[in-house]
Order: sequence, then structure tokens, then C-alpha cells
Amino acid sequence: MGRNVLMFIVVVLCLNAIICEQKVYERYNEYVLTTSQGDIKVSEAIGTPSLGFSVDDLLEMIFHSDEIPGFYCFGTNIRLNIDGILTLLTRVWLHEEHKIRGPKSPFYEIFIELYVCRNTFEARKRFYSLTRSGEMKAKEGSFSGIPIGEECGHYFPLSTVKLRVGRVVAHVSSTIKDAQSLEDHIYFTEALCIGLEYLLQNHPKVGFLPSKARLMLVGQPKGEVVLLRDVAVGAWSLLKNAGVQGAEARDEKEWIVHLSRGERWVKVKAFSWEMETDKGKIKLERPVFPYKGELIVPLRQVAEALGISVQQKGQTIALLPK
Repeated sequence: MGRNVLMFIVVVLCLNAIICEQKVYERYNEYVLTTSQGDIKVSEAIGTPSLGFSVDDLLEMIFHSDEIPGFYCFGTNIRLNIDGILTLLTRVWLHEEHKIRGPKSPFYEIFIELYVCRNTFEARKRFYSLTRSGEMKAKEGSFSGIPIGEECGHYFPLSTVKLRVGRVVAHVSSTIKDAQSLEDHIYFTEALCIGLEYLLQNHPKVGFLPSKARLMLVGQPKGEVVLLRDVAVGAWSLLKNAGVQGAEARDEKEWIVHLSRGERWVKVKAFSWEMETDKGKIKLERPVFPYKGELIVPLRQVAEALGISVQQKGQTIALLPK
């Protein structure tokens, strides 16, 4: 009898320990951070291992609150160290029109959610779970056929794309105003995704080493540019070394850069897949997107439209002004 009582006590103590452990894992420290990007709602798990990301680290993985023209940030939420294996960052933008008529239907919005995982293995599992489970499975690859991230899936006719870069999985969707077709929505979503891919590739804690090329001007090195599947992209200001002049116009509705060299000119716009030139409109290999206060452009196409010869050999790109 005494032995049975002892066993009972041991079992109860073990169960209490498990329950207490679960309670600790379910506790969160919730607070609001006031930043230059607005208020950030943070929920931090107590008693779980840290993934090693600060709030500042996470905010550098996503577009800043004011970087998407025509939209304003409606809210940012961060859940840190969920079960010690995942951190979740969610940011929503609404079209400027909603400032007047409120958050009412029809909604024009952008939704980005980042699953920041403990390691790349966990991120692969998360991507598979998000794109292959449930009734609606993602179609492999992007709608346009352009490779995005290390893995990618889309849900056309829904304008939703999921991608993975290193230890981060991203869910991106958008509904834009004045779209002429369903394709317009998903092409805008893919422009967001490619900009997000660039952000993640250049983040030191994501666990991805971006492919880069050396930029040369008349035999002189002028820095490095990132290759997105062999397409060189970089800040438009890099072309100043080749005699290009630029004027930037940015407000709540648009972010545009006018570039000129001699009689030739180019106009590019944030998240657009085309550029205007003195010879007409040209479709771009990669969209224009913001990074650290500048617009990133597909360098070869923009340079050639301005009369600059571009030669690419392996990891070297040479600009040869005519």
C-alpha cells in the first residue's frame, strides 16, 4: 500500500511539473514599442529559448512602414520566440483611400507575414507545411515563372505568394486599386516578393549568402551588386559614376526616379515592372523596389537605355559609357 501511495505521489508530481512547464511556455510579456515606423505590438514568450533576433533585426527584414507608395501601415505585430522555435512578424498596409472611408469593403491592402525559424531545416518544414497541407495547395513556382527565393509557391487567382530564403518563410498577398485584371494583383505581389527576397538575402542573420558581382567602370572597381538568378540589380545611384544624372520624386502616392544621360532619359517607379524611356516603355527583367532609402533597379536594362554598354562575364559586370 505504501509503495502504491509513493508511486501515486510521484505521478502527481510529474504531472504537476508538466502542467507548470506548459503554463510557463504559455506566458507572454506583451508591450508596445514606439518607433520611427510607428507603434510595434510585441508579444514575447517567457521561459523559452531565444532565437537571437531583436525587434530591430526583424524590422530590417521587411519593408519600412512608409516604403510602399499609395499605402499606409495599418499595424505591425511581432511574436517573439514561440515555443523556442519560431518568431512571427506581421505587417499590414491599407490603401490611402481607407484613411477617408475607413477600413470598409472593398479592401485594398498588402499583407506580409514572416515566419523566422530556428534554422533552415525548420524553415523548409514550415514552407512545406504552409504550401502543401490543407485543401488549397500552392502551385509550385511563381505565377510569372521567375524564380523567387530558394522555394516559392503561388495561389492564382488569389494574389498570394509564399517563398523561403534561408531560415525565413514569407507569406505575401495584395489587393490593389485600379487593377485591370487578376494578373495585375499577383504581378504586384511578385514585385513585393522580389523586393523582400533582396531584403532577406542581404540580412546577416537570415542564413543566406547572396550571389554578388563586381561592378567595373572603365577598368576601375565601383563596388558590388547582387545577382538575382544572374540578373544584376543595384541602386540607381551606382550609374552616377557613368555620367548619369538622377532626380528623385517621392510622396505618399508615388516614388519615382528620373534618370538622364545626354539626350536619353529613363523614368522608373517603385514596384513597377516597366520603365519609361525616350524610346517608349520597356518591360523589366526584375521590378523596381526600395532598399535603405534608394530604389533598386535592373542595372543592365537601365544602363543600356541610357546609352551605356554593359558586359557581364561570370562575377564581373563592366559599364562602358559610349
